[in-house]
Amino acid sequence: MLIPACDQFFIYGTLLPGQCRWYLLERAKVRLLGPATTMGWLLDLGEYPGLVSEEWFDLSRNPKPDRSDAPTVFGQVVIVPDFEVACRALDTEEGCRLADRGFDSVGQPLRAPVELGVGLYVRRLQQIILSDGQKSWAWTYVYNQAVRSPLWIESGNWLLARR
Repeated sequence: MLIPACDQFFIYGTLLPGQCRWYLLERAKVRLLGPATTMGWLLDLGEYPGLVSEEWFDLSRNPKPDRSDAPTVFGQVVIVPDFEVACRALDTEEGCRLADRGFDSVGQPLRAPVELGVGLYVRRLQQIILSDGQKSWAWTYVYNQAVRSPLWIESGNWLLARR
């Protein structure tokens, strides 16, 4: 049994309010829920960041950055009312060619098989922690390219790193 996917997006870079791609979410008439975090590492790719997960290290064969604390990425959560329309625009803009398929009968994400380099990003269902401490699922874009010498945003916060 397939459980439909959620209508929440975790955004952490150029899709954030006030950033260059926020207009895509404004057009989709999203509702901003507020701050959230997710597990992962944040690559500094110059004009934009890239969230990577454990899977990226396995595929890219890059070593994880030396950090004593849990890898955390800071962002915002939005509710997307017309998910299909929004995803078409966002997937095109983000160079996304692969996406998870929703949830299985026990509420776990049905993962799309990923091949590094197929699309700039993959749209993944990622567990997030809302500012009130509640855990939830949200879509997010996970970076899907090899990087020879990764530069990391140690704070996990792209806006803070841009100052």
